[in-house]
Amino acid sequence: MTQIEEAIDRYHELIQSPPFQDSDWAEQLTQRMQAAHLSESGRLVCPFLRPHFLSRRQYETLVKAAEALFSAVDRIKQKALADPVLLSRMELLPAEKMLASVDPGYPFFAVTSLLDTHFRNGSLSFVHYDADTPSGMIYGDVLADLFYDAPPLKEFRKHYNLVKLGGRQQLLDALLTAYRHFGGQHKPRIGLLEFRQPFQSVSQGEFILLQEFLRAQGYQAEIVTPDQLEYKGGVLRKGAFEIDVIYRRVKAHEFLLRYDLSHPLMRAYRDGRVCVVNSFRAELAHK
Repeated sequence: MTQIEEAIDRYHELIQSPPFQDSDWAEQLTQRMQAAHLSESGRLVCPFLRPHFLSRRQYETLVKAAEALFSAVDRIKQKALADPVLLSRMELLPAEKMLASVDPGYPFFAVTSLLDTHFRNGSLSFVHYDADTPSGMIYGDVLADLFYDAPPLKEFRKHYNLVKLGGRQQLLDALLTAYRHFGGQHKPRIGLLEFRQPFQSVSQGEFILLQEFLRAQGYQAEIVTPDQLEYKGGVLRKGAFEIDVIYRRVKAHEFLLRYDLSHPLMRAYRDGRVCVVNSFRAELAHK
């Protein structure tokens, strides 16, 4: 039995032991998840009673493999942008090709991205790569905080050294790095761009959490939709809120199905007046 298997078995034994088998702690955990906006369409994003455990060796293997894959994807994108023949094979729409030609103001294709990963029988496999609109990072961060303070995990931590991986601060650091490369000089005002479905009156839970975190760190942040944006005098804004950085949760091809290149965001992006994360070049990773 590996160390991680032993730890998982120990946790399972723990939650079935008399101090925790009455499930009161689980009900409290559920209530805390609901209070923290950890739900989508009324369903909790995590219905499980155990957080996912990784050994340090598994984590180091994951980091090395992810870095190698990200590096390979970046090299392919660079070659595609430099080679019209290769770019044509990606079957980009004309508008997508135009957006890919726009320099986003920073040298990397993906400021943030997501790799869906499986560990099985000691082997690692990547099953999906999303550099366009990666999601789940903020949920995972808040879930880690809630589980870490749950009674079973407090008992578990008496015997095992646990480290939360985090995500929110790393995302903010990545946004600020992109903004500095872009040429930003002052503290950025951040717009969190999302689509809303018909009759949807509230924002996605994860964006609410991200907005709360950014504001707690001293940054002005607003959740915005494409229809709320204006571009006048070289400034992208939502009403009186001027925007320096757009963090988008809107896929490029979905945006282009609803809007054309005259949209305020498109004009501000082409003019180099707003730092968009991820840039629209990230769409190349899915071709």
